[in-house]
Amino acid sequence: MVVMQWLRARRGVRPGATVDVLNGPYAGRSGQVRAVAPDGRLSVYIDECCQPTLDASQVKRVRGPDIGGAARRARLADVDGELDRHAIDSRDMGNGF
Repeated sequence: MVVMQWLRARRGVRPGATVDVLNGPYAGRSGQVRAVAPDGRLSVYIDECCQPTLDASQVKRVRGPDIGGAARRARLADVDGELDRHAIDSRDMGNGF
């Protein structure tokens, strides 16, 4: 069992990889692998308060960065800035608003 965990951790999940948590109390959340222990357990950074150590079987590696999701979350967090950008774009298009 430990050997399989070690092989899975070495095969594709390395520090810096983005992963989705499949089961457990953090299921459905994504994070970034910070470290891989010799026994195959992964130290995952989800946010400032959630930094669990998980088995390799509890995570699935995300193939590429979710740039679209990050941009969407940034826009939602900065509503005033988004309204200002929209006003500038409207003014530049010449429709008078």
